[in-house]
Amino acid sequence: MRPTSHQRERDSAPRDDVDFPGTPRFAIRRRIGEGAMGVVYDAFDRDLECRVALKTLRRGDAKSLYRFKREFRTLQDIEHPNLIRYGEMFFDADTWFFTMEFIEGVDFYQYVRPAHPMPPALDAPVLGLERGFDEERLRDGMRQLAVAIHTIHRLQIVHRDIKPTNIRVTSRGRVVLLDFGLLTRQEPGDDHAPRGIVGTATYMSPEQAYSGPIGPSSDWYSLGVVLYLALTGRRPFRGKTPMEILMSKLEDAPLAPREWVRDVPQDLDTLCRRLMQSEPDLRPLGDEVVRELGGDPREIDGWIESRAESVDVSFVGRQAELARLNEDLARIDDGEPLLTLVTSPPGMGKSELLRHFAQQGSSDSDRIVVFGRCYERESLPYKALDPIADQLALYLASLADHNRGPLTQSLGYWLTKLFPSFRRVSALLREPSEFLSGLDPQVRRGRMFRAFRELLWRIASRQRLILVIDDFQWADSDSYLLLEEVLRGPDAPALHLVVSVRTDSDESARALAVSIGRRLPVRQRTIELGPLSPGEAAELSERQLKEPHRHDKRVASAIDNRVGG
Repeated sequence: MRPTSHQRERDSAPRDDVDFPGTPRFAIRRRIGEGAMGVVYDAFDRDLECRVALKTLRRGDAKSLYRFKREFRTLQDIEHPNLIRYGEMFFDADTWFFTMEFIEGVDFYQYVRPAHPMPPALDAPVLGLERGFDEERLRDGMRQLAVAIHTIHRLQIVHRDIKPTNIRVTSRGRVVLLDFGLLTRQEPGDDHAPRGIVGTATYMSPEQAYSGPIGPSSDWYSLGVVLYLALTGRRPFRGKTPMEILMSKLEDAPLAPREWVRDVPQDLDTLCRRLMQSEPDLRPLGDEVVRELGGDPREIDGWIESRAESVDVSFVGRQAELARLNEDLARIDDGEPLLTLVTSPPGMGKSELLRHFAQQGSSDSDRIVVFGRCYERESLPYKALDPIADQLALYLASLADHNRGPLTQSLGYWLTKLFPSFRRVSALLREPSEFLSGLDPQVRRGRMFRAFRELLWRIASRQRLILVIDDFQWADSDSYLLLEEVLRGPDAPALHLVVSVRTDSDESARALAVSIGRRLPVRQRTIELGPLSPGEAAELSERQLKEPHRHDKRVASAIDNRVGG
């Protein structure tokens, strides 16, 4: 049985450097890896009766927690043979952790150079002219790795830490890219990736070294370093410290692999040197790299998760629905909150509608739009509102002190107890705390709820506040309790709450609408998404055919869903 919300109250930040003992569900076998942010264990999932990799959050600061959750939420619904599969995320006994598939195998360097040890991390001597790599393994492994990298780039993800130890190869030769803790998203307005110089010096691109703009070409540079190391058995840049290595990248070009090992294949030597060009615009990208390594770029879309609703189909039409959402937004000007429930079967475009509405509102200076998604495979308190709290914390942290102070004064202690992500706002941590060790758990929860409600009221009293939650069908009882407190009474914050739910039929949509209406004490409007109009369907098809990588069956299926077959 799952513990109640007050039993799972998040009274402390993640614990630093404490070995994880496991849970009733997960038996820990051994520690298998660790980094600056997390520790990875070999574990056994008693519920699913399978072996898993379990990653715990090691560092207790709010920024690390945000990146930890971001890694899971970005990758959790992607299924690809060359990308590690993510399982579930949990908060249990003051510990954040998530599960992944367990990859039995060796790292990429060991796989392609089985008879030669990895050279030292920093200053490495010349290893001579011996050809120590297995060419068949290298070519096949590089092809799979290029496919993995190109796939995440099509999903607007940049890895930023590609290196041999983040690439595992199974005994059957399956290459798997791991550890997305430093990822960034290539999307408008997404600037929440780790800042400064982050990554591993040997494999970092020059633009990472000087904190320049990071895009897909940065990952391709790192792939070039991986290839260089595999071909030569040495690192392309020498230095006694990481900073010396980074400086040498900015000042010098490495010797070509064939200058170290004479019988390096010419095509691999050329590709390696092109990938490691210091200027990002001079490096080959995606389709070209995959083709150079013997792959077919047209197959990549078919390897991503097959559900039609997971395909990024362009947003078109839905003008009537957008108008309804904007009409509903105007209704909160009378001082009362409003809930808009958007329902649709899978694949109709509800997520695109919500994202478009949120992006449209973000450009309006009189609105604050906070977008989140509720995830099925998360077991943590207030799961429907946890992503909303993450975004609110980012918003508050972006404000100047004189603007933030009136919004958060006297609320910091309780906000950080309810959602640890608010620890990101350093001013909240400076607020004095009360002596509360003997306070009844129900009283504590009430104070946390009221602090969150007050924060929303203060924001909504200054600007129109819109909270958008996609996939609300996965909301837990904790989330309903918190929303009931926020929306109850004549002095509730005048916000616009927009939630979407996936339904299987009109009957289930109506039943869910009634259920939500009973649980949330607020005015409610419902928008049921139907098929696109013939004109909108024609526009969608025409737009998709003009875009690259859109000529596959899944896109056709997604379009077919939108137009009702």
